[in-house]
Amino acid sequence: MMSSPGDPVMLATQALRKSDCAELSRLFDAYPQLLRVPHPHSSDKSFLWSVVLGVIRNPTVVSTNMYGWIESLGADLPLQLNRSLLGAMSIQPEEVQALLDSGADPQWLPENGITVLEHAAYRYWNGQCVDLIAARVQPRQSFWMGAALDDLPMMMQYVDRDGALSDSARRNRPDFAAMSSMPSPTRPDATDLEIKWEAFMLACMNHRPTTMDALLQLGVPIDYAQQGMNMLHWAVGNGRTDVAIALLERGANPDCKLRPTNSTAREMVTEFMRESPNALLFAHVHALMAKSDGVQ
Repeated sequence: MMSSPGDPVMLATQALRKSDCAELSRLFDAYPQLLRVPHPHSSDKSFLWSVVLGVIRNPTVVSTNMYGWIESLGADLPLQLNRSLLGAMSIQPEEVQALLDSGADPQWLPENGITVLEHAAYRYWNGQCVDLIAARVQPRQSFWMGAALDDLPMMMQYVDRDGALSDSARRNRPDFAAMSSMPSPTRPDATDLEIKWEAFMLACMNHRPTTMDALLQLGVPIDYAQQGMNMLHWAVGNGRTDVAIALLERGANPDCKLRPTNSTAREMVTEFMRESPNALLFAHVHALMAKSDGVQ
């Protein structure tokens, strides 16, 4: 939906970009519904989440005054900081550190009963950021968290000597639907392969090459596409060239088709090389793909 120039959310967003507390106060007085406006890209976040994110990404003296402004609204600032720890896909280590330094509590438990660390492992897409949270909490033991944290002893305690998963590997499995607005529910009757692939996905998202190797040795096909997309598609489509390189070096096939578009990772890279402003980021990926099949 397009916003009109006089739309309160648009006006508040413009004031936020300028760190204009006075204008934000005027708008929130005039439009109290702004306190309940969801973030446009994530239904589990509010406009105040955008304010906190704006502060940590632009920590000037003026912007940090916004924390006082949030409290002046009667809003729960510690809660807003804690909610911000649940993360966003583009969050950076310095931003997580800024939240922690501002008082965000990594041991806070959200209403859905899923820990901050577990949200981080699925939502940050950045292992360094996840490690900042992990260093401050006691992880809940599980097969998937072992993979996300690059903790092989934790992960392998759920695997028998033949490479099969123990019954306990099914405990504390990730509830992806509860942690994200993306439609990716966790099947309660998942096979061993599906559970191993969940762990492989998290190892890739957080760029854990050692754990990726361990899961490949446990029989996860590197090109497995549980939801129509394999991890090479995910890496290329999201600009994660580090993960794409790691997958190609381990034998990923760049010509597997993504459902329902039938596009391949090779085609995606070729398109990005031609049109993306970050084309150089894909040069190494393109070279590895050419090397994989002898194309020069």
